[in-house]
Amino acid sequence: MTNPTCPFCALTKNPDAELLIRSTNSVAFYDRFPSAPGHVLVVPTIHVGRLCELPAPIAAELFDVVLQVQRTLQMNNPADAYTIGVNDGPAAGQTIPHVHVHLIPRHHGDTADPRGPGVGRSGRLRTTGRTDRLHLRAHLRDPAIRRHAKAPHHHTTKQYPARRHLTE
Repeated sequence: MTNPTCPFCALTKNPDAELLIRSTNSVAFYDRFPSAPGHVLVVPTIHVGRLCELPAPIAAELFDVVLQVQRTLQMNNPADAYTIGVNDGPAAGQTIPHVHVHLIPRHHGDTADPRGPGVGRSGRLRTTGRTDRLHLRAHLRDPAIRRHAKAPHHHTTKQYPARRHLTE
């Protein structure tokens, strides 16, 4: 499934797009508005807005591509660390409603506080309350809830051959 107005869908369908890699269900390319040099996006070829809507096999392949890109970046242009993230929904900063993973090479001193906005003034990570954690844990352990929480099944309209090298 694709969305005709989605820039990521258009890119995944374009055989002339400048991609780093194309797998069966994912593509990787340099971000047009990078947070840092070498910032890469990894995108599934099916159009889903939220990570929880992505079928598990496609999500697994998406993160396999993330690992493959990270390893290749590290071999060719080593970074001290990587920020790997998903802005899942508008409240999380997602600007294009198509799941995508950010892979950002980081170097010591390239940002004032790499821990991000989740860290309070004390330097301790803000967490949810104990009641919230217990409630979530109970739900995650309940087989009936886990069965209903599975992602919907999507079919892709076009399959691409897997590529193994980022330089193709």
